[in-house]
Amino acid sequence: MSDADLSKYSFLLYEKRNPPRYFEVQKSTLRLIFFILPLCFALLTGLTYYSLRKYFKIRHQDHQIVPSVVDQFNAERLSLQTEIKDLHALNQELQAKLAAPQMLPPSAEGALASNVFDIFTQIHGMKDLSNTNIFTIEDPEVIFIKDQLHFRFNIVNQTKENQKYSGHVFVIFKDENAYHVYPSESMSADNFKIQFNQGEAFATTRFRPVEATFKVPPRGEQGVFNVFIFSRTGDLVHKQTFIKKLRS
Repeated sequence: MSDADLSKYSFLLYEKRNPPRYFEVQKSTLRLIFFILPLCFALLTGLTYYSLRKYFKIRHQDHQIVPSVVDQFNAERLSLQTEIKDLHALNQELQAKLAAPQMLPPSAEGALASNVFDIFTQIHGMKDLSNTNIFTIEDPEVIFIKDQLHFRFNIVNQTKENQKYSGHVFVIFKDENAYHVYPSESMSADNFKIQFNQGEAFATTRFRPVEATFKVPPRGEQGVFNVFIFSRTGDLVHKQTFIKKLRS
């Protein structure tokens, strides 16, 4: 048999009344039909299954992600609305303060008798609201860490329904030699005065811990700590004095 014959398959097809017919088929054609095409079909089926599974998985993840994105967007929108509302209220307070008469000096008004208060710069419309019980100071304590004095306390919000309140807090500490101010950088080097908005900023609905640090080693057996809290518009909303031992 020749080499040409080996590359083909020969068939005789018999039918009942028809004469037999002779067919020749290339071996490569049979391989294509019985091996290559099924293999391609299997690969295509697997690829289709993988693609569909991936698609539905991504779609399921999208359904899970979208609610969280919406929740985050709603939270950010609510936060912005709250900030806008606070800024609007602050703007109205400032307008009212500018329209009010100038606050009398502490010595003339009699409401702020402490000479310590004199180091704060007076602004137009500044008021003493320290008798309104907006805040109280709790758990004051003095500790020493690496020869630095730390005065710790909690600002407790006393407003109705724990309304959020923002402001600035100062601590003026006096030992037997000098006054020390916290925050230390709040006092101006030009006139040795303190602007009300140079204190430690805070916002609280319930309580806010404060830790005033004084790097200069104190002198004496006891110290006087004056806590001043100002509103965002410059009103004095709380003042309180504590006498603490500096030596155990």
